[in-house]
Amino acid sequence: MNNQQAKDLVMRAFTLIEKAESIEALKGILNILNIPKKNQMDITGYPKINFTLNSNEIEHLIETGFINSELDIHNGFSVKNTTPLERLFYAVLWKNGDLKKVKHIIKGIKDNEDRIVKEGIVFHQFGRFLTGKTGEPIIDQHVIRAFAVYENTDDKDIDEQRELEVLNKKHQSLILNYKKWLNGSKISEKLKKESDYCYHVDQLLFAIGKTIKKRIKR
Repeated sequence: MNNQQAKDLVMRAFTLIEKAESIEALKGILNILNIPKKNQMDITGYPKINFTLNSNEIEHLIETGFINSELDIHNGFSVKNTTPLERLFYAVLWKNGDLKKVKHIIKGIKDNEDRIVKEGIVFHQFGRFLTGKTGEPIIDQHVIRAFAVYENTDDKDIDEQRELEVLNKKHQSLILNYKKWLNGSKISEKLKKESDYCYHVDQLLFAIGKTIKKRIKR
């Protein structure tokens, strides 16, 4: 796939998203565009999250000692006052080296407004998504890659954006623009009344962004 083909696919996808007035319409777009199954999100591995977390619940975790003042899971985490499920989840985080990522999710949950963050951008936004507030999406490299190509017309920039792999602080304005687009006038007001429309748009753009990704020659 060359840059023009990638741009054309992205523009078709965004045009269909912007015309969609229902979740069902969104669900049909990947088939219309013939996006390969291998590039679509595996919902068995990433099922829809049907719960939220708020600042009060985080404060409770701090008060009970699960989380320390630095917003990390407490180093003294033990079997005391914990359930088997909590210990199992802690063990998985520990084994995957993900304990340090928890604080970025917590900061996202606690933040009331969008702000520039220096690290943990993806997890910070995931925390904002977990609050259940309207218009707070999940983001990752594939979603933002698709949006970056949508916004750009310069072939050289598109080439670079198609190689995007890791989101960092230089992508923050792009992420904010993506959120403005999701909440803006280009998205149907009827669609925005659906509480989980962001989740379905994210799924779509994940597949589009993965499809247009340009592999970097090492």
